[in-house]
This record gives sequence, C-alpha cells and structure tokens, in this order.
Amino acid sequence: VVETTSMIAIGLDPNAKQVVVVEPRRNDAFEVVNLQDVKSCRIRTSGASNGQSSYTYVGIDLTPKGKSAKGVELTFYDDQEELNLTAEAELLRAKEWQELLEKHLS
Repeated sequence: VVETTSMIAIGLDPNAKQVVVVEPRRNDAFEVVNLQDVKSCRIRTSGASNGQSSYTYVGIDLTPKGKSAKGVELTFYDDQEELNLTAEAELLRAKEWQELLEKHLS
C-alpha cells in the first residue's frame, strides 16, 4: 500500500510489517519503521479543538515499545507549509492510515 501527497509519501509492506515514510518538503528525508517495534499509533491534531475554525496540524504519532527508542511522527498537514491540502481531508487520510497501521502492530 502506497500513498503520496505533497506533504508525505507513505508505504506499508504488510508482510515485513514495515512502513517507509518520505517527506518531500524536507529534502526527501526518509525513515523505515518496523511496526513490530511500535507500541501504539495515535492521531494528533492541533487547532480546531482550541477554538480555531480549522486544524493547524494533523499527524500520526508512532510510539515505540522501548523507552530508549525514539518515536516517529507522520505529518499529514501543517498550516505552516504552503501546500494545496485541506486539514479536513488530511485528517480523514490520517485516520485511514491509523486504522491500517494498527492492524499490523504486534
């Protein structure tokens, strides 16, 4: 499963239980995440729930199982970036990915 936007490119290999994340806005920085090392996957938003009319940030936080491991943040929307994305559409996309990733956590 692969999906690409101007903010993120994300791919899931369900057999290997790995996710590849590429961030085009950060010089194509990429990370490979082994889902067997991830404890939880949750959506994080800011903005709309704080009295603003729309979200200013939409992402997914992958929390590692080990305390010494670092978590991974998947950014789907950030209003600081001048992109043709809408926060609401990216929230729906993030929810779909959260459900997909949670199915592959062990």
